[in-house]
Amino acid sequence: MDGSQSSQANSVDNVIPEHPDIFPAYLSGSPLVFNPAFIDPELVNDNISEMFDLDALLAQGFLSEIPGGNPPELSISVLQPPKLSVPTSGPVDTAAGRNLLADDNCEDAWANLTKYPVHILASLRFPSKYAVRRFVKAFFEHFAAHIPIIHQRTFDIATTPSPLLLAIMACGAVYLGEDSTSNSMHTVAVQLVFEHERMSSFNKADPETLIWMLQTYLLLAYFEIHCGSDAKSGHALPHCIKLAQEAIAELQKCSVTSYKDWVRRESANRCIATTILIGASLCSKEQEAWLASPIVEAKFALPSSTADWHKSESDFELPTQMLYSDEALDAIVAGQMPSQTISEFGLVTIVSALLYRIYSFELLTSSQHGEIYATYGEKMGKSLQVLDEILKTRMSQQGAGLAPGSTHRAKSMLDSAFYHLYASVPLSVMKKLLWSPATLHDANILRPSNDANSPDLYKAFIRAAEGLRYDCRLGLSYLRKMAPIKFGPEDAVGAYEGGLLLCWYLHFAQDRLPHAESRDTLNALLSDSLAEIADLRLDVNGRLSTLPLAVCVELLSDGSVWKWPCSVSEKLKLLINKFEELDTTIHVATAYPQ
Repeated sequence: MDGSQSSQANSVDNVIPEHPDIFPAYLSGSPLVFNPAFIDPELVNDNISEMFDLDALLAQGFLSEIPGGNPPELSISVLQPPKLSVPTSGPVDTAAGRNLLADDNCEDAWANLTKYPVHILASLRFPSKYAVRRFVKAFFEHFAAHIPIIHQRTFDIATTPSPLLLAIMACGAVYLGEDSTSNSMHTVAVQLVFEHERMSSFNKADPETLIWMLQTYLLLAYFEIHCGSDAKSGHALPHCIKLAQEAIAELQKCSVTSYKDWVRRESANRCIATTILIGASLCSKEQEAWLASPIVEAKFALPSSTADWHKSESDFELPTQMLYSDEALDAIVAGQMPSQTISEFGLVTIVSALLYRIYSFELLTSSQHGEIYATYGEKMGKSLQVLDEILKTRMSQQGAGLAPGSTHRAKSMLDSAFYHLYASVPLSVMKKLLWSPATLHDANILRPSNDANSPDLYKAFIRAAEGLRYDCRLGLSYLRKMAPIKFGPEDAVGAYEGGLLLCWYLHFAQDRLPHAESRDTLNALLSDSLAEIADLRLDVNGRLSTLPLAVCVELLSDGSVWKWPCSVSEKLKLLINKFEELDTTIHVATAYPQ
C-alpha cells in the first residue's frame, strides 16, 4: 500500500449473504477455498466477541431465517472494507509517522478487521503488538528486498487494509521461522481479499484500492510459490496479472504533482514489474505456461532506484525523466544500450521480460524449427549480450565477494535466459529426468535433435561452468548459510538450471560435442571447480557427472525460509541416486545415433 491518500469507500451489500460465495466470479472452483488444516490451534480466537460485536453479526445471519424474526439493523460500516485515513497534507516522514506500531495503531488495525465477516475471522487471533512489531520489522528488513512493492516511508499499520497487513505479517513471519503463524495469517489474508472482491464486485476499484489489492495478491502469490505447499503454488498469480493490466490502464490517466502522487505511481510500477518477475521465474523453473500475460509488452515506467524509493518527502524531488519498459526493451533487442541508466530493480524487470519472451518462444516453437529458432536466437542473443555487459560493469564496480541481492537476482535470471535460448533441448531433457527419474532408463528421452550438436550449446555450458566455479570458490557452505538471509528464491534458478546442464554434458556428451577448442575451455573451467569440492566427490562415489547436481543440493538445501529451493534439492538427491543405481553409464550412442 502506498499510504498516500485516503481510499474511497466502496459500495457493498447491506447484509451478509445467507451462503456467501467468497470467491470472485472468474475464479470459480478455486482450490484456495478455506482449509481449517492450515490454522494453528493456538491461534484460534475462542473469545472473538472481545474484538467486536459478535452477537449482532450472528443475529443478522440467523434470525433472518426464523419466521417473524427481526434481526437488528447493522451499520453499513460493519461490512465495508477499511477506509484509509492518511492525512492529505503535511510531511509524512515525521517521528510519529515512523512509529508504526503504537498501541492506538494496533487498536485501529484490530478495528479494521471487524469490517469483515465473522466467519472468516473466527479462525484468527490477531497477534499482540509485540508480535506485530517483529513481523512488520522482519518484512521490511528481509522480505521486502526480494519483492519491493510496499513503501516503508508511508506505511502505516493503522490505515493499512487488513488483507494487506496480514499478508505483510505472514511474509515477515516466514523469516522469523514462525511457520504455523505465517500459514494461518496467509490463509485468512486470502479469505479477506476474496471477500473484499466479492463485496465490491459491482464497483470499479479506485486507484488506491487497486494498488493495495495488487500488492496483497503479489505477496500472497510469492508466499504460495516459495513458502507454501506445492498444491497451492501459483493460484494467486492470475489475479496479479488481471490487476496489473488494470493498473497499467490507470497509469495512463494519473498525473504526478506531489510526493504522494509519485509514491502511488511508483508502487504501481513496482507491482507490474514484480508480476513479470514472478511469471518469468515460474516459467523458467517449473516450465509453467504463463503466456497469456500482455503486461510483458506493455508500456510502464521502470522502477526507480532503490535510493529514490527510500527517500523521505523532505529529500525528494520529482523526477524529470523516466525510462519506460518498452523503450528499454526496444533498445536492448536492437543490441543497444538504453538511453538512461537502468535502476537495480529495473534491470531485474528487463531481464525477466526477456526471459519471459525467450521461454514463450521456446514453448511455442522449440529448437527443432531450425531456421526460425536460429533467426530468433541471433536476435535475442544480442539482447543478452547487452544485458551481460551491464551486469559485468556493475559487478566489477561492486568488487569481489557476494553481489548485492538485486544484482545477483538479475544475474541468475540472465543465466536462465542464456540456458533457455542456447540449450533448451538438454535443459528440457534434464528437467524431465528431475521430475521423473525413472525415465533415465528410457532411451527416447535421451535422444535430442541434431541441433543439440550446435556450437551455441557452448555459450550455455561455459556460462554454467563459470557460475559453478564462482560458487565453488566463494565456498558452498558459506553460500548455503547466507542464501536464506541475503538471497531470494529467484536467485537459485540460475544455479539449479546450470547444474542440470553440466550434468547432461558430463554424462551424455562430453566426448561427442564438436569444436574441440570450446570443449577444452569448458573442461578447464570444470576442473577448476572440481578442485574446490574434493570432499563432495566422496558423497557421489566419484561419479563426476553428478558433481554439479551435488553442488546444487548443497546450495539449495536450507529450507529455513524458502521452501522451493529446498524442495528442488530433495529432487536432485533422488536423481543423483538414480544415476548411481545404474549398473553402467548410458551409452552416448543412445543419445547420438550414428
